Amino acid sequence: MGFLEKARTTVGQGVSRVMSEADRTFKLTRLSNELGGKRHDLDKAFQEMGRVAYGLVAAGTIQDESLAGARQKIEDLQAQVKTLEEELAEIRVGDKTPEVKVTSVERPCPACGKDVPEGMQFCGHCGHAM
Repeated sequence: MGFLEKARTTVGQGVSRVMSEADRTFKLTRLSNELGGKRHDLDKAFQEMGRVAYGLVAAGTIQDESLAGARQKIEDLQAQVKTLEEELAEIRVGDKTPEVKVTSVERPCPACGKDVPEGMQFCGHCGHAM
């Protein structure tokens, strides 16, 4: 086997390994993404089931002591959310404070002339030492 034939074989094997790894990486990424999507779908299904169960518990259709505590926790959280939303609305409506614009002290760069904030050691535009 000559030098060129040996080189061709070695390069061919390298290319095959790279292609195999690329294919493996592609499959891993695809399956990981698909798994993440299915887990998300599963979480959404559990959330929907929880909402349905809550509605049935609240309506009195289902009466179970283990669900009564969860129902109370949900109702307490709903009340807290409502209170916080009302507080936010009051602040947003009542906020008449004018917007204050803060400006920094700047000086021109001796090399390019662009404004550079005070305290900077180098110009952010041209890199010249200040």
